[in-house]
Amino acid sequence: MRNLFSWRLRPSEADFSKLWENAIFVFDTNFLLDLYRVSRSTVEDFLKILEHLQNRIWLPYQVADEFFRRREEIIDSEAASFHKALSALEKWKSEQHSFSSLRGNLNQAGRIVAAEVAYLFDVQKNYLNAVDEVEKAFREKINELANAHSPLDADKDSILERLLSLFDSKVGEPYDEPTLQSLYKEAEDRYKKLQPPGFMDAKDKKDERKYGDLLLWKQILTFAQKESRPIVFVTGEKKEDWWIKKNGETVAPHIELRREFQEYVKQPFWMYRTQRFLEIAKEKLMLEIDPRSIEETNTIADIELIDEQECETSRQVIENIEITDSELKKAFEQRIPLSTLQMSNSAMQQVIEQMRIPLSTLQMPNSAMQQVIEQIRIPLSTLQMSNSTMQQVIEQMRIPLSTLQMSNSAMQPVIEQMRIPKEKSEEIKSKPNRRSPWQKLSEGEGKPEN
Repeated sequence: MRNLFSWRLRPSEADFSKLWENAIFVFDTNFLLDLYRVSRSTVEDFLKILEHLQNRIWLPYQVADEFFRRREEIIDSEAASFHKALSALEKWKSEQHSFSSLRGNLNQAGRIVAAEVAYLFDVQKNYLNAVDEVEKAFREKINELANAHSPLDADKDSILERLLSLFDSKVGEPYDEPTLQSLYKEAEDRYKKLQPPGFMDAKDKKDERKYGDLLLWKQILTFAQKESRPIVFVTGEKKEDWWIKKNGETVAPHIELRREFQEYVKQPFWMYRTQRFLEIAKEKLMLEIDPRSIEETNTIADIELIDEQECETSRQVIENIEITDSELKKAFEQRIPLSTLQMSNSAMQQVIEQMRIPLSTLQMPNSAMQQVIEQIRIPLSTLQMSNSTMQQVIEQMRIPLSTLQMSNSAMQPVIEQMRIPKEKSEEIKSKPNRRSPWQKLSEGEGKPEN
């Protein structure tokens, strides 16, 4: 019974030890690209492990191909990150010196308070000195990180040279076109049944990239069967089509992956997230790994988790905006300014209805909130609407901002999107006899033109 259902049972410590002694280690694209995201010392620890396992490492062709396609993009992005951090720090320092947010908040409290405390902004030298000290400490740390990081130059890439050497003759072959087409069809059938891996990508990717995870998995299965060897797969993936999750934590490979591997290869299969792999490698391979390397990979994983949660929150909100009008749906998907569309009254009403999102009830980070705002942006001042109709739209778009836990900088974009230019308001008031198609419709005189 144990052998028959081994894929349902968590391996024992003895099983894990045997696995680390005999398995071939397969790595995904994120593992390789992470080498450009960490400090030089952490890169060396990663490469130390690969060198120790160099007779038992392998890459699917899908991984190697994606690595080369994305490598320069990642290098350029990471190289720019230090400059962006310093620019953000300089902006923060400037804002603190100008007291812009505090002045604004006190002005909103009332004119009496604002007038009586205005002189205090000129005498807070201790505060300004503290700001300078904080800015200096952060600047020094960012420069230290930049110097400690591996040189980020796609044309002089020492990391690539090491990887090319380590994985020489250890990369799978590409599929031919007929095989690819057959696998694409199989992928569609699997995704409909939510059979892992890859069905999560079907939601977000519309082209052939959505089949990437399945191609990778098929290449692993074929290779493992040919070699008749167990596989340890090291990945940066977090999605539910690869993992069993409990309380937001990945606890084991997806049960269906283990079942399919056992049936196809007759060997055990296991997976590790990148940061966990580093910890276990130190123990199982008895290698000297700097604790700071483990700490750094854990920090990266935490940041990725926050980003994932923000994206998921935003996605859920946007998915709740159900739009049936085809032109409007296209506009929302492609972020086309709605004011440029020729919309009927019913279509406009549909937009208004879909924008009734009680944002104050959502636990959303600022970045996720910003994404929602971007999706519902309508430059109202460009619409030909009567004053009364405009007021109705504003009422439908009113978000109880006072209930949101948002910083002043995060609140500003919301206010901007709901602001009607004063000159437009004056223009409407100065032309009381000019009735828009929207007003005529409300008075029963026909439909506006599309």
